[in-house]
Amino acid sequence: MRMALAVVQGVFCLFFWAGHGSASGLIDFRNSCFSQGQPQAGIEEKSFASSQLKDPSSLEEILNTLMRVSSLKVSISGNADPSECIGDECIELSRRRANAIYTWLVANGVSKSQIVETSGAGTAQPVYSGTIEEWHWTNRCVFVTPVDGSY
Repeated sequence: MRMALAVVQGVFCLFFWAGHGSASGLIDFRNSCFSQGQPQAGIEEKSFASSQLKDPSSLEEILNTLMRVSSLKVSISGNADPSECIGDECIELSRRRANAIYTWLVANGVSKSQIVETSGAGTAQPVYSGTIEEWHWTNRCVFVTPVDGSY
């Protein structure tokens, strides 16, 4: 996993990605980060809208890579931020996030066999643990990670 800090439209952004060589070049994944509390409980993952993401283009890039490299297998893990939930609520929210990304990818043409697992980590693996509200979105991300040996 690599990390970079960049300035995008005057805002500092922290990016994480897994880079792996393949016949089609370097595979880089940016994380899909949700708006606070999204997707909501009781709403089916099928109704997930990319507008619930901080950067919808990140999901398009993941989709395009998975479609281009059909041998690539990934795992999908959702996270949650302690400022938006507590306890088991966070685990459920992070699972909904991972499942929403899974459902969206499959609905848009990715083979189910390319997605090895989906899981929710709740707040157990924070990316940011400070107190600046503008940065809490980094903990609302879904991580799509290549599975070793599949590329």
